[in-house]
Amino acid sequence: LFYAPSVSDMSTPNAESVAAEVRAALARRQITQTTLAEVTGRSQAYWSRRLSGRIPMSVDDLSIVAEIAAVPLASFLDAA
Repeated sequence: LFYAPSVSDMSTPNAESVAAEVRAALARRQITQTTLAEVTGRSQAYWSRRLSGRIPMSVDDLSIVAEIAAVPLASFLDAA
């Protein structure tokens, strides 16, 4: 039998660690998922899946969030 992992199986400890760092940076600036969605033009569900660590964030995602949260991109990558 072939096992195809679901999206929920794709989470990794690194994705979860990075997501935790991103959530902390957003919280320090009091930026909600709704605000993030409005500013980026991506849905709240899109950000929810990434901020929970269920789907790893791309470098583009991290770059966008770093700019919005006014933190260095490297601060997220150090968590990986």
